[in-house]
Amino acid sequence: MGPQAQVRDEDAAEPAQGQVTAASAVQEGERVQATARSEQTRPLPGPEQTRPLPGPAEQEVARPEAQQREAGQREAEQREAEQRARERAERDRRLGTVHPEEQQADVVAPTIPKPTTDRFAGSVGLFVLRLVTAALVGVYGFQALTQRQPVIDTVARIGVPQANLVSWGFAGLLLLVALMVLFGFGTRVAGFVMAALAVVSLVFVKWGAFNPFRAGQAGFSGDIDLLLVGIGWALLFVGAGGWSLDAGMRRSRAKSKLDNGL
Repeated sequence: MGPQAQVRDEDAAEPAQGQVTAASAVQEGERVQATARSEQTRPLPGPEQTRPLPGPAEQEVARPEAQQREAGQREAEQREAEQRARERAERDRRLGTVHPEEQQADVVAPTIPKPTTDRFAGSVGLFVLRLVTAALVGVYGFQALTQRQPVIDTVARIGVPQANLVSWGFAGLLLLVALMVLFGFGTRVAGFVMAALAVVSLVFVKWGAFNPFRAGQAGFSGDIDLLLVGIGWALLFVGAGGWSLDAGMRRSRAKSKLDNGL
């Protein structure tokens, strides 16, 4: 085939290609128009296809449910925190761990134990007992100091040597015991000494090979001395109470021990 035949074929192919392109453009335009018409004719969603907004009643019902869920979450978190705290405390107890805040709390708030006799009722009762006892013993000591001859005769009769010197010591010891009991200083020692002197008086002077009950006399011989024995033993075991020098010194020692961490 010659060159002229090829030229004629190419000229014939160009109109055919143009017809195909024009047909494709027409089809594309028709497709676009059909799509637009379908969008315009699509029905709107009906009532059954739309979800209405919740009304006030439904909102009121939904609100407690949400609050209950939140409360349940808070309770669960609280229980979990308590469980962790218990596990941590148990672990610290086994390991012997002491937290700084607990140790600081023990140091900041010390407590001083207070005996029952240091309270108001016990203090008042023991103070009145000491006051009466000191007055009674003091009168005995003053009489032994100012009226010495009966004391000297009594001491000599029971066979004690140096009766004159012993009478001075006896009178001075009674006065010292009275002062110690009155101010509550060394009250336990004073109670023991007072009870011992009263026992000596009962055994060697007031009681003997005779009837202690005398006709026309109230009570019996040595009744006051026996009472002083009981008071002396009571002061020996109980102490002077809160209103005394002994209690003040005891509280001071306790406070010093707490301050020093003993």
